[in-house]
Amino acid sequence: MTDRNAVRRGYDALAEDYQRARGESEHDERRLDSLAERLPTDARVLDAGCGDGRPVSTRLGEHDVDVVSLDFSRSQLSLASEHLSTESLAQGDMTSLPFDADSFDAVCAFGSFIHIPKSEHEAVLREFERVLEPDGWLLFTTGCSNWEGRNPDWLESGVAMEWDILGVDETHDLLEGVGFAVEETWVFADELDDGNDDSKFPLVLAQVAQT
Repeated sequence: MTDRNAVRRGYDALAEDYQRARGESEHDERRLDSLAERLPTDARVLDAGCGDGRPVSTRLGEHDVDVVSLDFSRSQLSLASEHLSTESLAQGDMTSLPFDADSFDAVCAFGSFIHIPKSEHEAVLREFERVLEPDGWLLFTTGCSNWEGRNPDWLESGVAMEWDILGVDETHDLLEGVGFAVEETWVFADELDDGNDDSKFPLVLAQVAQT
């Protein structure tokens, strides 16, 4: 099982390495542009696991969306402060979001949910549903297949990183179980893709189900 504290320490240690390795993604930008079109005027969005603020916080900011950028890594938030207002930054954990219910019109979690232990995936999705408005949207990264693992030298940084991933079908089942309706799923190669399916991280778009 993934150790979330190890993940946090890893991102603290390799924040700048990750920033250099992570390029811009036209796929991500198109999905975020499409999400922005679905949002109401004066929308508020949570970027859960924001990293340095790219792509979610920066891209949605171009649409004049009010984004709250949350990460549990102080080093990542420090990098994000170079692009974003410090007033929009928050340190916290996705398993217990420091926000009231119905606080956001959308939640995005790009490259962050895949580090949460599988045993806590449902709890995190319930937290996302809790902080969303009744018709709110969720756009997040999952995996193609059920996989967990550890790289002791990720990005050739000398720093270890861990992942804990459910496949698309199981993720869809969890979403429906906690009150989401899956709208669409896109599968495409990640910028750090090494050519196999375990390195492809689908984006899933879901909406809080109408009751």
